[in-house]
Amino acid sequence: MKKTIIIIIIILGNFISFKSYSQNTSYIITSSNDTINISRFDILNRSIKVKINKKKKKYNYKDIIAIYDFKKKMFLEKITPKNVEYKDSYGETFFAERLTNGKILIYKYLTNRSHSHLSAPNAEKKINYIEGNNPKGSNITVPFVKRGNTDRFGRSSSIGKTYSSGSSRSFFSYYIGIKGFKQKLLCYNEIQMTKNTHKILNSYLKDNNIIRLALEDLFFSEEEVKESSIIELVNKYNEQMPKRK
Repeated sequence: MKKTIIIIIIILGNFISFKSYSQNTSYIITSSNDTINISRFDILNRSIKVKINKKKKKYNYKDIIAIYDFKKKMFLEKITPKNVEYKDSYGETFFAERLTNGKILIYKYLTNRSHSHLSAPNAEKKINYIEGNNPKGSNITVPFVKRGNTDRFGRSSSIGKTYSSGSSRSFFSYYIGIKGFKQKLLCYNEIQMTKNTHKILNSYLKDNNIIRLALEDLFFSEEEVKESSIIELVNKYNEQMPKRK
């Protein structure tokens, strides 16, 4: 009897280990909607290198639509926003971290400032992240993430600095959109409840009165509104969508 119990425990242990391994892995989704498990990946300008079963393979950039990084619990989706003001070496189509699930999707992208190409008119605009844009300014205030503390899609504290020619600073860009449609710019640096950010969020969430009122509470709150609170609110909106049909 004791021997039988030990055998059962070993079998269950192997089953649980196999199940955990099959779920705890990074993967890519191809343009034909095939999901392929990978052990590592590297996103290049025109291709994506991956390792599958210890073998290296290269995919064309257009052939991959999404990547899941298990170690960082990060889902990257390829997007092409309506207007990308600060373009890095990836141009107008790039892989951005998806922060929400459902109808309304918010994405976070780390723009490499050293590869950004600004035209002369844009260089005469000052961006104020507290009150909005000031077209009369003469400098560009852009956020940046200190190098060495982050990776390609770095997670680190970021602060605003004035951009100067030749700088290699990077900063986050946030985009929002309805699933299946092109995204629009939400804000730079981090999601703060500014007038402009509130206006954009309200345009997407206004058909749900409960969520809309919660958004108003965040906007008029005297406490600093955290990015996580806004993401949570959008996810709640998405969760309630099927219930409201």
